[in-house]
Amino acid sequence: MGKFIDLTGEHFGKWTVLGRAEDRLSKNGIVYRYWLCECGCEKHTRREVREYSLINKTSQSCGCLSKETIRENIKKNEIIPDLVGKEFGDWTVLKQDDYVNGSRYWSCKCSCGVIRAIPERHLLKGNSKSCGHAKDLTGMRFGRLVVLYRVEDKILSDGTRSSMWMCLCDCGNSKIVEGRLLVSETTRSCGCLQYEVSCQNLNQKKYNKYDLSGEYGIGYTYNQDSQGRNAFWFDIEDYEKIKDYCWFFSNDYVVAHDESHKTIYLHKIIMPNLKQVDHIQHAKYDNRKNKLRVATNAENARNQGIQSNNTSGVTGVSWHKQRQAWQSYIGIDGKNLYLGLHADKDEAIKVRVDAENEHFNEWSYTNSMKDNN
Repeated sequence: MGKFIDLTGEHFGKWTVLGRAEDRLSKNGIVYRYWLCECGCEKHTRREVREYSLINKTSQSCGCLSKETIRENIKKNEIIPDLVGKEFGDWTVLKQDDYVNGSRYWSCKCSCGVIRAIPERHLLKGNSKSCGHAKDLTGMRFGRLVVLYRVEDKILSDGTRSSMWMCLCDCGNSKIVEGRLLVSETTRSCGCLQYEVSCQNLNQKKYNKYDLSGEYGIGYTYNQDSQGRNAFWFDIEDYEKIKDYCWFFSNDYVVAHDESHKTIYLHKIIMPNLKQVDHIQHAKYDNRKNKLRVATNAENARNQGIQSNNTSGVTGVSWHKQRQAWQSYIGIDGKNLYLGLHADKDEAIKVRVDAENEHFNEWSYTNSMKDNN
C-alpha cells in the first residue's frame, strides 16, 4: 500500500468518505486499503470502496451515476464507435451488445470459435485479447509458478473449455491452475505467497479511537451494528486489556482478530476463562462488567430476546390462529411448559411473566432488562 492519507470527509464523485474500512488481501497477495463511503443519491447507499478506485475516479457512485450518464448519453445521441469487424488480439467484434453497470459491451468471437460479450474498455485498452484458449505455456514462469505440462481442460458454465496446467511452485508444492489465471497474473503461487503476506500484515496493526474522559470508556469502530451504532462501552480499568486490538461489529458483537487471525470477543477478553458470558440487557455493545454475568447454557437460554416471528411482542406469548386466542408457554430444561389459552393478551402476558419469576428469577428476560446501572 502507498503512503497513508486520511480521506475522511473527502468527496469523490457522489461518494462521501465516512471513515476507514478493513484492509483486504487480494488472491495474489496484495493488500488493498478500503474506505466506508456514502453515496449522495436518494438511497444514500453505503459501501466499502477501494482507495485506488476513489483516487483514480473509477468508482464515483453506488452505480446511480453510471445509470444517469447512460441516460444522458442516449438523450444526446452519443456517437458510438463502430467496432464491428475490428480485431483486438484474437477477438473479432461481431456486434454491439447491451450496457451492463454503465459499461458498453461488444459481442466478440475468438479465433478458437468462442463467442463472448467483452467490455468496450477492455478491448480498447488491450486488457482482453482472447478467451484464454489453450496456448502452450509449458516451461513459462508466472510469479513463483513454473508450468510443467497441460492437464484435462475445465468445462465452463457456458460449455466452453478453459485450459488447465500443472505447475510447480518455488516452495516445492505443485498446483493445477487455469491458463487464464496464469496469463493475467491472478495466480502467482500455490498459496504460499498469500500466506506470507498475510503473516506480514498481522504486524501492521490498526487501532480504535477511545474516549476515557467519562465514568466508563467508549471505543469507536469503523463499521456499525444493526442499530447504526459505531461505539462500544467498557470499564476504564479494562482499557489495558483491549487497547492493542482492532475492534469491529460482527452480528452486533464487538469482535477482533488475534495473532492467528481467529475471531475473539470483547466480553470474553474482559471476563476470560469463562465458557458463557451473558449480556444481561442484550446490549452487546455494552461490555461493562456490571452489564455482564457468568452463565450456564441453561441460564443463558432463559434470558432470550424476542424472536423475529413473534406476534405479541413478548417472549412466550403468541396468537393461536385456529383457537383465536393468546397462548402462553415457557421453556424449562429444554421442554416447553404449556400455560394455557387466554382471550385477553394482557392476561396471557401476566401468566408468562409470573412463570418466569417462579422458574427463572433474576434470569428471566423481564428481570434482566431492568436497568441496574
